[in-house]
Amino acid sequence: MTLPTRNRAQHKSCRSCLLFITACLSAATAFGQPVTAMGTTDFSGVWTWNMKAGDNPVQPLNEAAANLPYSPEMKPRIEEYRAMAKLSLENPGSMCVQFGMPEAMLFSGGYPMEIIQRAEQVTMIFEAYSEVRRIFMEPHAYKAADEWPSLIGFSSGHWEGSTLVVHTSRLKEQLSGHFPHSEDAQIDERYQLLTQKDGSKILVNDWTLSDRAFYSQPVKRHREWKPLGKDRHLVEYACMEDQWTERESTLLERYRSGDPVIANKKDEKGKAP
Repeated sequence: MTLPTRNRAQHKSCRSCLLFITACLSAATAFGQPVTAMGTTDFSGVWTWNMKAGDNPVQPLNEAAANLPYSPEMKPRIEEYRAMAKLSLENPGSMCVQFGMPEAMLFSGGYPMEIIQRAEQVTMIFEAYSEVRRIFMEPHAYKAADEWPSLIGFSSGHWEGSTLVVHTSRLKEQLSGHFPHSEDAQIDERYQLLTQKDGSKILVNDWTLSDRAFYSQPVKRHREWKPLGKDRHLVEYACMEDQWTERESTLLERYRSGDPVIANKKDEKGKAP
């Protein structure tokens, strides 16, 4: 059968794509890496800290955040904030505020994370606070400059062989967390799957935080995860549930006593009930 000229070209193009994908799959398989249908390394699954049972996850994080090269201008602000937090024992987490970057990727309360991977997007779901991070794979239609600043920032990714390379910007300033930063901070990450001596796979991330306002030089660190285990999944993390249950009880008590809380009504001091 003879194909029309245009269809023959399309057929040749599709065949080339299939050959390329097959080559990628073969290469990745040769190196023992799980791959997706598109030939990229497959990070899908539920991951937790790569440490021995009983180890304290906070200790290595504190060590990684020790002696950071803060700029002379920012060091007093950071020290002031931490002194306040130490006395009050209050932090964003106590108010159910999500961690944001890079804290979510580094700590996330010690809870696991799930990675869902598609060709156009890699989604990270952190069990703590049900925080979600979306990495948009290039080429995509989004521009960082058009995105609203947020705690989690805007992340754009691409593949360099079997390595997922991610750049994050459009962050909000944060004084809390182990690695405080300004709104101009940039985070670059390189994710890989490595094989340990026992043959098990681990997910590793070599990351760099660049922020001239807060640091005199870029901060570079390393992070590792291991699979959470077979037939394991994330569970619901409803941070505000207890607070609402308490508030709900108060509202009902006030209503039954004949002194209901009325929206937008203020007391004699101008305060909402």
